[in-house]
Amino acid sequence: MTTQKCDIGRIPRIMCELCSIFEEYASADGDGKTLTKAELKNLVEKEMCPMLKEAKNSSRVDDLMSAMDHDGNAKVDFQEFATTIIAFTCICHESMKE
Repeated sequence: MTTQKCDIGRIPRIMCELCSIFEEYASADGDGKTLTKAELKNLVEKEMCPMLKEAKNSSRVDDLMSAMDHDGNAKVDFQEFATTIIAFTCICHESMKE
């Protein structure tokens, strides 16, 4: 999967960036299509902290992996990743309104 450059609007840029981030971290083991627990931990530590401050705690990473891995195959595919990012975005949106 090669991410194309997006030069139109902010939302398409954000979509391309999500694809690029997923591909970057999912490719660490040569797969590129799914995130392993180790790849997910690395992504969370580098891209989502301080949002998920407790990512260094392995039990928190286990919890996150379980929540994201909807099909129970011990890997997170792009759809599972994107669904979780949208859920976090909704939570952030609600907290900003308060």
